[in-house]
Amino acid sequence: MVSSFAFFGGCKQQGTPLLVGKEDGNTLIETPSKTADEYTPTENLFAVAGKMRRVNYRAETTGKVTSKVAFIHYEQKMTDVKIQSGGEIYFEARSTSTLVKVGLRAFLSGEKAVTKKAENVAEDRWSTHLSPMSKTEYLEKYGVDPAWLTNYVLNGETVLSGELISSENGVYVCRYTIDPVAGTAAYRVKMKEFGSLNSLPEIKSCTLELSFDSAWTPIYLKAEDKYTISLVGEMNCVSVLTQTFSAIGEDVEIPDAENYRAALK
Repeated sequence: MVSSFAFFGGCKQQGTPLLVGKEDGNTLIETPSKTADEYTPTENLFAVAGKMRRVNYRAETTGKVTSKVAFIHYEQKMTDVKIQSGGEIYFEARSTSTLVKVGLRAFLSGEKAVTKKAENVAEDRWSTHLSPMSKTEYLEKYGVDPAWLTNYVLNGETVLSGELISSENGVYVCRYTIDPVAGTAAYRVKMKEFGSLNSLPEIKSCTLELSFDSAWTPIYLKAEDKYTISLVGEMNCVSVLTQTFSAIGEDVEIPDAENYRAALK
């Protein structure tokens, strides 16, 4: 998982906020000193990111990538599950289309990681082979750190604008524009790996919509990206993914955790 700006009542924001803390390039507000109404939209994004970096939770992502080449309509369906519990992270990703069928499960604890791949995504059949590696090796291969709130690096340079869309009964909805180059360096690596692409995608635009409450508990996070890939020739794509959050701050069980722990390098 930006700017210093007019307060929540304002819309567009420009500038650089007070950096409360940074981790992996992300700006995090872990101990808010104001209310959500007093913070700017982007400061609230940092507060949500700060809160979610440390607590237990479950998140499910669904969506698809669509493209059209000549008379061919291409669609790739995406589903992800992330569980963060007791400082450990479990991540499952599935990506299916007529051209690509990929599934990955990953378990990260401290500076170590272990993964396994799907043998048949459609039949939910997974390999029994576990691949241990360092967290550094995992990030080199898959790009995005599962500990992040989003696929993007979020800081004062990468969040170009933030806007309050609505505020009702203590629930806020904000929209953000992310720098398509600086904010997506890790995400492009992930997209290439999971999309079986010939090269890194060229991202044209990134937009986030975040809903959260006055305690900075996220409800949903919707990301829309427009980009060009090289798969069967050059393809212009639109990706729309929606992540929903649950069990925040609760005890969340990671499936098969003992086997993953035993396999760590």
